[in-house]
Amino acid sequence: LRPLDVPHSEEIVTIAAETKGDETGGFQYSFSIDALKDFQARADPFSAVVGVMPRIGGLASGGQAFQFWFAAVSDNFFTGLGVTPGAGKLFTVRSGSPVHVVIGHTFWMKTFGGDPDVIGRAVRIDGVPAIVTGVVSQSFRGPFMGVELDGYITLDDLGVITPDVNRWLYHNRKARTLQFFGRMKPGVRVSEAQAAMDVLMTTLETEHPESDRAIGAIVL
Repeated sequence: LRPLDVPHSEEIVTIAAETKGDETGGFQYSFSIDALKDFQARADPFSAVVGVMPRIGGLASGGQAFQFWFAAVSDNFFTGLGVTPGAGKLFTVRSGSPVHVVIGHTFWMKTFGGDPDVIGRAVRIDGVPAIVTGVVSQSFRGPFMGVELDGYITLDDLGVITPDVNRWLYHNRKARTLQFFGRMKPGVRVSEAQAAMDVLMTTLETEHPESDRAIGAIVL
């Protein structure tokens, strides 16, 4: 239950989707990629809003294959949270092919024995060529309680690994697959962030009634 081991962790919040009028307590939690872009451009209380889409697959290297619990994340994931590299570099833009992958520290130690030469190594994720560009710091285990992620790719690069997502995920406000985390600007209170999100969600409901009707956001 400790906060994320990132600078000024008291500024980090979850932004969870909810269905207005739902009395069952069933948060939907997740948002679409287009909603992420709206939040990044228009959610004034936040210096950064990042999106995370957990996945499970396989990573192959040196003739061996390993289960790979990874996440497709927004380009600003590491910079927004303030995550530093343990080795190599952490991506900030899409890469294309080969896909750039950042691996978790434990996965690095377990799979590659902490070998620094893993940086720049060619691997395959679900059979698709990729290259290891960096390792996260030892203290960062990912944003999900109880689970340490093995690696990270960008959301754009997910379309390279899994071409089917190009059909249903991108530019589809009804494809709500991302969990959002926000970094509040210094001095902003949660109540202030919530009030601003209430206004923004009402605006988005008006702009996109076919997909965003009765969708709210809770800052936690």
